[in-house]
Amino acid sequence: MSKINMRYADILEQNPRYTSELNADDWIKLDNEKRKIYLLRPDDFCSEKRFVLNQEFTLYEVRIGLSGKE
Repeated sequence: MSKINMRYADILEQNPRYTSELNADDWIKLDNEKRKIYLLRPDDFCSEKRFVLNQEFTLYEVRIGLSGKE
């Protein structure tokens, strides 16, 4: 699994999806998509670091796998 570093402003330009806003159908779509998915850890996102000019965050590649019983 890979990881990338991005500034918060660059993350916002990528039209991020927030897990708190995903419904069951959204999760299924993510499971079926073949593109890479990166996660910004909540403790970074919810920190004051996102307000620091040019602060870089580490985003971690994740794989979504649903069994259909969730």
